[in-house]
Amino acid sequence: MTSPNLSESHNRFPLILIADDDRFARKILSHTLEQSAYRIIEAKDGQQCLELFLKHQPDIIILDGKMPVMDGFTCCQKLRDLPEGQHVPILMITGLEDEASINQAFAAGTTDYITKPINSIVVVHRLQRMYEASQSNIRLRISEEEHRTLLNSLKEVVFKTTPEGKLTFLNTAWVEVTGFTVEESLENHFLISFIL
Repeated sequence: MTSPNLSESHNRFPLILIADDDRFARKILSHTLEQSAYRIIEAKDGQQCLELFLKHQPDIIILDGKMPVMDGFTCCQKLRDLPEGQHVPILMITGLEDEASINQAFAAGTTDYITKPINSIVVVHRLQRMYEASQSNIRLRISEEEHRTLLNSLKEVVFKTTPEGKLTFLNTAWVEVTGFTVEESLENHFLISFIL
């Protein structure tokens, strides 16, 4: 799945998926975030979160750490394993504040971590920063893809090396000129031996 269309993102309020088994906690958080112009969808566990994520492609996900069926840590890891979930911001909000739980959350791929009880002002500000960073990353990925497409359309060889001379980028013209694939040439000192 491709990245969300940036212009679409700016023409609508960000969509947040909240996954928490505590219905009351979901409703309180939903109400708080709706006051800050977010759109909300809710899941009662990690499995439902995955299903709703694939269906709605939210801009941000909020996960509780402890949930039945599938906990937030497992859900976070499964989201990160999806091509569509690799870049979405994930905020874990949980009552677990021990070092092991925090380490587990970040190892699973969470973007940020807040312990309960939550301060709604802090949550709103964290989400805003996460959303802004996410939009910047989308713009950067789009720009990089456009740049790569342009470089690959050139008939001249374009390359990039490390200071040590290892190739780190080659456009597709490299294959036509040298007969070597881009994959077998990258990370080698091939350029030096090719010139010599």
